[in-house]
Amino acid sequence: MTRLPNLSVGVCTDLARAVVRLDGELDVASSDPLVQHLSQLLFQGHTQIVIDLAHLMFCDAAGLGAFVRISRLARAQGGWLRIAAPLPRMTRIMIIARLTTTLPRYETPQDALAG
Repeated sequence: MTRLPNLSVGVCTDLARAVVRLDGELDVASSDPLVQHLSQLLFQGHTQIVIDLAHLMFCDAAGLGAFVRISRLARAQGGWLRIAAPLPRMTRIMIIARLTTTLPRYETPQDALAG
């Protein structure tokens, strides 16, 4: 478990895949450190990333921007980023921001891995 400002990040990896669990709040203070942390996963060859949002209590525009940046970096390496288990308010924010095609959503991390 990695501690960032207002956010805990847990990572489970398997070959090219990684499931990242976010606990807490993803905001302007934690978005850049999260991008750096996830960029390291990409550098290590984990180009298929699932972000588990079941325990994310808050996400602002900087947090959404972090997801978009990592998604672009993953695609540039032939991979992807998928969102799993977003709470209803997070789903609503993604719909309002028109990110549902950029950041595909799934009910569970397992569903996201299966794609």
